[in-house]
Amino acid sequence: MEKHVYKRTIYLLTILIWLAIPFDTLATFRYVKPTATGTGTGLSWADASADLQGMINLSVNGDEVWVMAGTYFPTCDGSGNASPADPRTRTFLIRSGVKVYGSFAGTETSTADRVNIWTTILSGNLGTLSNANDNAYRVVSFANQSDANLLDNFSIRNGYDNQSSSPSGGGIYFNDETSTYSPATSPVINQCELAFNQNGGLYVGSYNLPTITGCSFSFNTEGAVRNQPFSQPTFSDCTFYSNTTSTEGGAVSNIGCMPLFKTCKFLGNSTQSSRTDIYITGGAMFNKGSDVVLRSCLFDGNTALYAGGPSVVLLWEA
Repeated sequence: MEKHVYKRTIYLLTILIWLAIPFDTLATFRYVKPTATGTGTGLSWADASADLQGMINLSVNGDEVWVMAGTYFPTCDGSGNASPADPRTRTFLIRSGVKVYGSFAGTETSTADRVNIWTTILSGNLGTLSNANDNAYRVVSFANQSDANLLDNFSIRNGYDNQSSSPSGGGIYFNDETSTYSPATSPVINQCELAFNQNGGLYVGSYNLPTITGCSFSFNTEGAVRNQPFSQPTFSDCTFYSNTTSTEGGAVSNIGCMPLFKTCKFLGNSTQSSRTDIYITGGAMFNKGSDVVLRSCLFDGNTALYAGGPSVVLLWEA
């Protein structure tokens, strides 16, 4: 009898210890290099895979994908089709809860071991280098994102989202959600560069609450950021430099949203429209029906050709 009690006690203790293990310690780590090495399974640097989207697809909530320095191009559309009718629909689709880290040398055992930034490039330049019309519409896409999602230390370039006439997100695209989307989540974009994207750099769809920290937005056309109605993004320690638009908000356009900007810099952004109506304004930022909070931000060298002033325009509707 005592032996059975002893075994049952050990069994229960084992279960309790297992439940007490932090979730992160159970995460799977996958490794990606520009060229596969070893077995190519992606379970170590020695056996790294060359298929970034494949490693993301194999990952589940809490898993991490580590990506070595190099240039990577999207290979599938949002449905996982490697041969879509329109090749430009290819995008890096980030699965819910997955953390993706870039700019590794390929030997690190901790993300803190990285010494460089933006050495891993996610590029939408799918075809002829000098022809943007064959670039991916959206280099990175999020759908069904969660608080656990993280995109860290990538340079995201050369997306051209001209599927419609409205500026969108050639670099990163957060899906529009609905008012019934629950619970609201806050995925993180950390220390990334969004540069040389056309028709918008970052699109924050309705009801999204992303946190963007330490990022650089530069040389994007039709604005660096488009914040849609009911979105609540937070931008901290970000720099917006030399972004342009032919409509409103050289760097940022806020439409019916509630963004927060903390210790951000807006430098040399411009709107270049020759129109003179009030809707085409704001060299750095355009705000329409939005509750915008700016804390310790710097605006310098932003320009607008005509109406509304060089830096920030506030337009409220009754």
